[in-house]
Amino acid sequence: MGPGYTKQQEEDWKTIFYSSMYRASKYPRKLWEIDHKTGKPIHWSPYTGKQEDGVLSSDQVMPELAERLLVPAERLLVCLLNGCLCLLNG
Repeated sequence: MGPGYTKQQEEDWKTIFYSSMYRASKYPRKLWEIDHKTGKPIHWSPYTGKQEDGVLSSDQVMPELAERLLVPAERLLVCLLNGCLCLLNG
């Protein structure tokens, strides 16, 4: 990582980075986590630049909405890209 870091500090930073990357890909709308000392939700606020109490979400997508809209749209796009949609060919 750079001069002044011990091997253990490098390993700790790698663990933090990859754990955060895993959580971000698993829960892309969940921008908060539980503080293990207090058991309460906390988040870093982009508005104040500080750690704040409470939850923060990126948007409000319902799973039913995503299943009804995004999955069919993805299937349509795949068909269009593969040229298997007969309706557009005449």
